[in-house]
Amino acid sequence: MAAVLSFILGRRMLLILLSIAALLFIVSLWHRYPYIDDCWFGEQAYWLSKDGIVKTASIHAGLGWEQRLFVYHKLNIWIGALIVYMAGWSLYYLKTFTLLIYLFFFYLLFRYFKLHQYQGIDKKLLLTSFLVFANPLMFIYGFTYRPEILVMTLGFSSFLMLEKARLNNSGSHILMMTAGIAAGAALLAHLNGMIFAAAGFIYLIIYRKYRYIPVFLVSFTITASFYFIELIPAGNFQLFLAQMNHWPDNIQGNYGQHNSPLAAVLSKLLNEHQRFFWSDKVAIFSGLFFFSVIVSFRYLIKEHRPIIIYTGLLILLLNLLGSQIAERYLIYYLPMMAIIIAVSILNMLETKQYKTLIFAMLLVTFQIVILTRHWHEIMLRNSDITFINQQINENIPIGHGPVMAPYSFIYNEIENRPILTYHSLEYFEAAEKRKLTGTEALKRCAELGVDYIVVDKDLENDKDKYPWFEPAIRGNDLNYSILKTVNGYLILSRKNADRSEY
Repeated sequence: MAAVLSFILGRRMLLILLSIAALLFIVSLWHRYPYIDDCWFGEQAYWLSKDGIVKTASIHAGLGWEQRLFVYHKLNIWIGALIVYMAGWSLYYLKTFTLLIYLFFFYLLFRYFKLHQYQGIDKKLLLTSFLVFANPLMFIYGFTYRPEILVMTLGFSSFLMLEKARLNNSGSHILMMTAGIAAGAALLAHLNGMIFAAAGFIYLIIYRKYRYIPVFLVSFTITASFYFIELIPAGNFQLFLAQMNHWPDNIQGNYGQHNSPLAAVLSKLLNEHQRFFWSDKVAIFSGLFFFSVIVSFRYLIKEHRPIIIYTGLLILLLNLLGSQIAERYLIYYLPMMAIIIAVSILNMLETKQYKTLIFAMLLVTFQIVILTRHWHEIMLRNSDITFINQQINENIPIGHGPVMAPYSFIYNEIENRPILTYHSLEYFEAAEKRKLTGTEALKRCAELGVDYIVVDKDLENDKDKYPWFEPAIRGNDLNYSILKTVNGYLILSRKNADRSEY
């Protein structure tokens, strides 16, 4: 058994496993489907590039977002707008930005292990890289235009600089400035990124590096202050707060549900486990993490105390300061969790704790099985969406009003005609605090001047959205009827729409 475990956790086998995971990931990139947030953030970047302000012109729900949006993830959208301006409008340009940041993270991971005097391609580096890479969350978000990977990389960079300063006093003020800038940039990428500044501050206090604290805080503050530049003009900050307070989704977590601050804090703490066991994408990995910490706690505290402290701070601070308990935010400190798992597993092997090691390896095996299932789901969803959208657009007559379509239709048709997305109905329902009947939804479309509606492929499986269009599909609506079908997508036409031009 010892020989088998040593072989599985040997450098050659770890390289093979990492290579297989990388190959599966690479294969999944071809015609990768547009995740809903690729569309949401992509549109914001598009309008910032074209009009100089952030807005979502495709969402008309009485929220004012079609005129200007103040609540957005600044750094992520700024970079996206630069990409659109420099390279053009493409789903894959935006996705590739996230991918490049993700790949850069592995260089930082290499620097972390080199900092701790692990030479070359060490087993700890390989196992950690595999645990990060062979994770369903990372397969999805590693090629999605969302800020989590950017926040993760910036946060890990800040931690790396803190560790360098702790271990080596030479040049530490430059390191602290870099750590503060990285933490500030993490906040610019997502407000939840403030946890890296708070964790860094407490970390410096714990290790009594008091003289570095002012440099860290000043560099963080200067960088983070760019978040508020556009809020300085009169009235903008009030609009920002109004949009935050009237956001249709819950972005306040449990803080908005309790009158007592103490009750709110306790409620968040008691619900934190949901983040770690939200779905099978994170449950096995989280279970492996907690198992590793419990089994190897003495070893971890003795040999890896700094990362245990820093990770614990991030977990606590994300709960207390974060906007929501959602699994995707685990990505922020997923590298730290992977490092802890890796050093724990290799210590089990070294100290011949074979029973606990076998259980840990079973969890890793389950993780691989789950990853394979999610990879298969990604492959099933992948398609040449821009070509499909082009075909649909060519079959819709030119009208005076916008086309209502799935959000993915903005790639690349946002430049060809005005588009409203299903969010115009979804968020209108949220504002009205009730579900619209099919007749009401179609009447709302007519009020918005929608000439044509693209009914998404397989939308009949969506019990929330399909009823909006069902009366027209069945021929029972006064405003809309079926025009034609293109590649499984239904096109509905307003009954008085002009069909003469193509």
